[in-house]
Amino acid sequence: MHGTYNSIKGFTPLHRTIDGVENWDELTICFLGDVNRDGLITITDAIALTNIVLGLDTDPPYQYDHDASDMNGDGILTVTDVILLTNLIVNDEM
Repeated sequence: MHGTYNSIKGFTPLHRTIDGVENWDELTICFLGDVNRDGLITITDAIALTNIVLGLDTDPPYQYDHDASDMNGDGILTVTDVILLTNLIVNDEM
């Protein structure tokens, strides 16, 4: 799979006990750049990220993965993220 490992959906191998009850912390998994969550990083993800930046995916539940969209990790989705993702795709396909 192409992309950068960001996190894993599932349960941590560690648990904690609160007031005698075992709790498992759930993790979220996403691959940086896999904006449309199809397991691949392609131009379709760049188009999806462009839609996010243009404000076409603003209300939860989001159609696209906003966490996987933040290519520079600054917490804000902008055209810079689109450029970084596009560069990743172009350089990977060459």
